[in-house]
Amino acid sequence: MEFDNNHIKEVKAIVQLLDDPDPEIFGMIRNKLLSLGKPVVPALEEVWERSIDSMLQERIENIIHEIHFDDVKNQLINWRDYDEENLLKGAVIVARYQYPDLEEKSILKYLDLIKKDIAIEIGMVETPVEKIRVINHAMFDIHRFLGNRQNYHAPTNNYINHVLESKKGNHLLLSVIYILIAQYFKLPVYGVNLPENFIMCYIDKNEIDILKTNKPKVKFYLNTFAKGAVFSEREVDQFLNQLKRAKKPEYFAPCSNTTILLRMVTNLIFAYQKIGMKNKVHELIDLRKLLDPEQID
Repeated sequence: MEFDNNHIKEVKAIVQLLDDPDPEIFGMIRNKLLSLGKPVVPALEEVWERSIDSMLQERIENIIHEIHFDDVKNQLINWRDYDEENLLKGAVIVARYQYPDLEEKSILKYLDLIKKDIAIEIGMVETPVEKIRVINHAMFDIHRFLGNRQNYHAPTNNYINHVLESKKGNHLLLSVIYILIAQYFKLPVYGVNLPENFIMCYIDKNEIDILKTNKPKVKFYLNTFAKGAVFSEREVDQFLNQLKRAKKPEYFAPCSNTTILLRMVTNLIFAYQKIGMKNKVHELIDLRKLLDPEQID
């Protein structure tokens, strides 16, 4: 929905009433603006820029945030119900929680730079391990992606745009970027929701409907924090022994994109809890419940 000049003037007039001291009148105006959604944001921003009233500015900031948050929730519901196979779109939606104006095409530009350094060489090798080495060389040697060990729990490690710009991230987001690149070249690389260390697996290409298969055949596993190092099921088993964790089948098999986003949002909840941003924690818990209604606070 787009507003014409008459609508814009009307919205600006409504916005000017936001400084009304009567809570009931303010509530009515706020609800009206929220019902109009994103198209009113430019008008709100314009009034904010011209105002010197700190209370009015704060009210406008809060309303803009609520509009953006409602939009993210709607996008996430739509992704969950109709577009769950699109991992890139899901990661972008989560990033829009913090960067509401983020566009998918800006992410594609970063990914295209990496793909260009893979495209020719990957066609010259045949085996899965050789193809993985080509991707590893591009990601970790040419583009110098690495794990952000010093600030592992920073919220920004979970936003795909920030990780692509900084070339630093946690296990999960580095793996998401890796998966997007690998699957562009039709390599069957999927995420594995291992406790405390999100990894990837390379599965047998003959496995159709991979996520519906009870026990897909995994050729090998990959770790982005070790520059895409290849390892075996035995090493996953040893890692779980170290953690003293039960060896659940899902720790060895591909996970769904919804599971990836759930972990992304859960990481953000933990990150914002650590720095005391309670409002963000509550909002992200709401997002997590949209992905999995059975999640508890």
